[in-house]
Amino acid sequence: IDRIESCGETCRDVTTTLTSEGAGAADVTVYTRIYAGNGTDGDVVWEGSEPVGNLGAGESYTGTERIDLSITQAYAIQRSGGWITVRTTIDSDERTVTTTERREVV
Repeated sequence: IDRIESCGETCRDVTTTLTSEGAGAADVTVYTRIYAGNGTDGDVVWEGSEPVGNLGAGESYTGTERIDLSITQAYAIQRSGGWITVRTTIDSDERTVTTTERREVV
């Protein structure tokens, strides 16, 4: 995650950079789910995917995704003490990697 910018009370523009560590070019797609709470058993409050496309060895891709939650989704985060869990899966021809990160947002 490079930066997070507010675009409203329940809206954030999140800019991330992905760098290929593979030996060759690979077709890459990034899938992201945001859960309310401190784990992946809470409500999914946002999900999306980004088809990065062909990414060569050592190449980077930077993209910005708008995360715009409804009042109900924001309330689910508030009920969870202001915590979210972000699960990101990077799927390529070579391998699939999943990361999980927790953040306090309220």
